[in-house]
Amino acid sequence: MNRRGMTLLEVMVAMVILGLVVATYLELFSGALRGAGAAQTWSQAVAFATDGMERAKLEPQTCRLPAAEQLPGGFVRRCETRAWEGSDRYSGLTALRVVVTLPDGKEYALERLVATP
Repeated sequence: MNRRGMTLLEVMVAMVILGLVVATYLELFSGALRGAGAAQTWSQAVAFATDGMERAKLEPQTCRLPAAEQLPGGFVRRCETRAWEGSDRYSGLTALRVVVTLPDGKEYALERLVATP
């Protein structure tokens, strides 16, 4: 028997396999895109926190303001100071903490000891 071409069943099986492969790749790319978006959001939070820490080091009075600062993209930054627990042994040190709240409510914080002015 001489067959030329494919049967309808073979074409349908090939289409199902091709559809599964395409759906898998689309899900993979979708996950990669979500991951890249989340990484960009966290990178922005780190940049805002680093900027706040540098500003607090250069202008310590900015960290004494109780209000949170609204930032672009729905981020909120606040600065906190407290007496350092080891201050009885090492006088003149204050714990400085810059907290950035992301638009989804998660927080990123940087902490550092600074000399009390």
